[in-house]
Amino acid sequence: MKFDIKNIVAIVISVLVFVLLLAFKTVPLTQLWKGYQILYVYSQDLKENDILAVLSKYGCTDVISKSSQRLPVLSSISPVQFQTDDSYIAKRNAFFTDKSSSAMVFYVNENQSSYLDKAIPELNSFSLTKAGTDGKASFPWIAPILLCMFWAVLFFFSKNRPLFAAASFFSIVFAFSRPLYSVSAGISLFIFALFLFHRLWKRKDFLKAALNSPYIILFTFFPPLVLVFVSPADSVFYLLSVTATVSSVYLYSFYEEKQDEKSVFKPVFIRSAKMFPVIGHLGIRLIGLLIITLVLISVSLNFSGKLNNLSDSTVKPALPSPVSSSDSSIVNLTDFMYWAWNTASFPYKKIENAAFEIPEENQQVQIKDYSADSNGKIVVSDSTALVYNSKFRESVYSTIEQLNYPALEKLMLKQGKNTAYGYSKGQSQSSSEKFVFAALLILITVPLCLGAYYIIGRKRYGLSI
Repeated sequence: MKFDIKNIVAIVISVLVFVLLLAFKTVPLTQLWKGYQILYVYSQDLKENDILAVLSKYGCTDVISKSSQRLPVLSSISPVQFQTDDSYIAKRNAFFTDKSSSAMVFYVNENQSSYLDKAIPELNSFSLTKAGTDGKASFPWIAPILLCMFWAVLFFFSKNRPLFAAASFFSIVFAFSRPLYSVSAGISLFIFALFLFHRLWKRKDFLKAALNSPYIILFTFFPPLVLVFVSPADSVFYLLSVTATVSSVYLYSFYEEKQDEKSVFKPVFIRSAKMFPVIGHLGIRLIGLLIITLVLISVSLNFSGKLNNLSDSTVKPALPSPVSSSDSSIVNLTDFMYWAWNTASFPYKKIENAAFEIPEENQQVQIKDYSADSNGKIVVSDSTALVYNSKFRESVYSTIEQLNYPALEKLMLKQGKNTAYGYSKGQSQSSSEKFVFAALLILITVPLCLGAYYIIGRKRYGLSI
């Protein structure tokens, strides 16, 4: 069998994409904090400095720990101020222990998770020491299995099963190499586009009809537009799998041509691709199945999270984490902002009025200003030293971002200015997918809208669905 340069290029692309999908395969890592993994250590022998030394040995730098904290805001007029036991500075120590105050807690940048995995075995090798993390890598089987079930139904209804299998191969490999909910949902749309395309195969002008079909185009190219907001890498791998699919379809076409050359009888479709309904009765019912599949993937996202929380509730300690407002039990950025205001305003207050206060919006600190008038007399006037408003708060946030040490306040600011904190045993934040639930809802709207468009169009002309 003679191969031309196009066949060689198609083979190279297919092999290269297959290798890339396997080389960059990933398993989702769930964690409590955005951008950070928690390390908790129970130990009767190791002190905090000992643990930090082990972490540093394996490359974990800028670890947020209790000993690394300083005063995040200082008054240039009164840099030394007494901190009471109920001040924010004292209460923030709750972030560095579990709920029972039995374990030391550290925060490691998620980019150093591989280093952390190497450090934990050494920590556990010490006597009377147990170390672990909130991060948990687990293969979410539900989403890929739902995708495969949908693929199996499409395969069953395929008129050209070898073509459909060859076209969808790289998409399935992609779904299992990056088993994320958003990826499985996006691939569900794409393999449905492949199913529609395969129905036009070998009909007159089938390629032109496919490129002019809003169903095939939207089901193919809308997913990467959504995935780029969830994970840019997933969007790139999606486009690579589409490229490999084109190559595999081209190679399959070449194979069919060689088989046809051996055959004396060559059947031709009566209806051209332009006259053949892309959706049809079967297609609209499969769109309904596609919607059901996407809904099940969305539901399984929430269900799997509850399973993780249930399974971890008896294994891991209750660790500091972002929680709902009703479960808040640890100080937050609002408490920090009140403390910052009292710290900044302290030098301007009388000693008897220097007690901690919760400022009101636009509250001002007035000071007496003495100046001489034109007659040489001393004139007393009031001037504003501080105002508790958005400008003050933004200046404090700017101060946090410029801190040159691993500050807890930086970690809190990364979670969101209005985030509440408490203790939790389960995983709540995926480091692999962001805005995943919103992405799933958006992906569901595509088959919903196209299905409604098809049904309304048929009803308008009095045609059955």
